[in-house]
Amino acid sequence: KDGRLLPGVENVAWLRAIQYYGVHRLSDQRYDMIGHVMGIVTELDPRFTEAYVFGGFVLAQELRQPQRGLELLERGMRANPDDWRLAFESGFLHYVGTKNYEAAARYFTRASRLPGHPDYVERFAAFTNQRAGNAGMAILLWKRIEATGNKYMQEVARRELKRLEGQGGL
Repeated sequence: KDGRLLPGVENVAWLRAIQYYGVHRLSDQRYDMIGHVMGIVTELDPRFTEAYVFGGFVLAQELRQPQRGLELLERGMRANPDDWRLAFESGFLHYVGTKNYEAAARYFTRASRLPGHPDYVERFAAFTNQRAGNAGMAILLWKRIEATGNKYMQEVARRELKRLEGQGGL
């Protein structure tokens, strides 16, 4: 189980969940049961991370209930503690949905420590820690980015480290 659909009833539940969303997207744009529907899908296959992500975003963005979306993602993280994407998506929802930059920084930093994350996760973590006023963590993350082989990102990291130095962070 690596996040892909397995044959069986969970496939039917996932397809029905997407169908539910699609029907309402094209008609009344009411998704009142999406939390319940995604709950069924994730109970049938707790390792299927796409249901947590999709459901979390529908709850947060379409229903304007970011806390419910974050709760679904949190359930996903408990079931999949090594999945960087769930932590990253939680950080993203905190950043854009609740404007809680401290929480966003925590989740992005968590995602940056999990195996398999892409390089951009560390940049999100560094940037949000800097924005949240966590200079020490931002410095640590920007230095880690500066040590990578990507010349462009090394320059960005140097610029941000210089900015933090100017703010008394170094």
